[in-house]
Amino acid sequence: MFMVEYYVGIDAGSTRCKIIVIDEKNNIIFQKKKAIAGDPEKVVKDLLKEAKKKYKVKAKNSKFGITGRNGQDLKLIDNKYSELLCLAKGSNELEPDTKIVIDTGSFTNKELKLMDDGSISDYIQNDICSSGGGIFLELVCKSLDISLEKMSELALNAEKIVPITSQCSIFAESEVIYLMNEGKSVADISAGVCNSIVGRIVPLVSRLGIEQKVVFSGGVAKNEAIRQMFEKQLRFKLAEMSIDPQYITAYGAALLSKEVK
Repeated sequence: MFMVEYYVGIDAGSTRCKIIVIDEKNNIIFQKKKAIAGDPEKVVKDLLKEAKKKYKVKAKNSKFGITGRNGQDLKLIDNKYSELLCLAKGSNELEPDTKIVIDTGSFTNKELKLMDDGSISDYIQNDICSSGGGIFLELVCKSLDISLEKMSELALNAEKIVPITSQCSIFAESEVIYLMNEGKSVADISAGVCNSIVGRIVPLVSRLGIEQKVVFSGGVAKNEAIRQMFEKQLRFKLAEMSIDPQYITAYGAALLSKEVK
């Protein structure tokens, strides 16, 4: 009988795969992300190989859980969980008494309302258009010829917020190019783009009923300008996370794998 030493959570999302490895005390000992690039199975295998090489993570001493849009059909791992369940589990473990979770991925937005025990009482998921997600930010940054980090920096120092009115990411990208040609500053456009994302998500959160505390998850959560705009509209501070917000869902999958007998 082998003793379980590690618990592995994998979030195979739309564009990136995240892996996280925790020990019995839920300490994170390894985390990494990699672009899916059209082959999620290969990416998952590569990340597992790296975890095995660095920390001897293998089937005999580990439990595994997988989630994400590209994770449900993979046969590599038996324990499959919904993204919502993993998101709730990871958020509540990291921030007990979490009431609302906002998760902004590449293409989808998820808003969860949690009960006192961390279970989900209600949720909203919007994946019709990517104009409120990470891909939208990446497209706009490409048009502006700046990095994601630079966009956040510029937005924080903008003189004013230029409204972005398009509801579709493709049209919004065209609108950004038009605004540049009109002589609007990159900083003000950056602020407008960040504000447009917040403006699409806050009404969804309001439908759930805004309560403190709020966890902001996903790659977009690393944008400080967007965080501050959320806080301004919500009128209170978002929870400060102890891990990279991109890994919260993978962390939840690892925690759920611990519950498997």
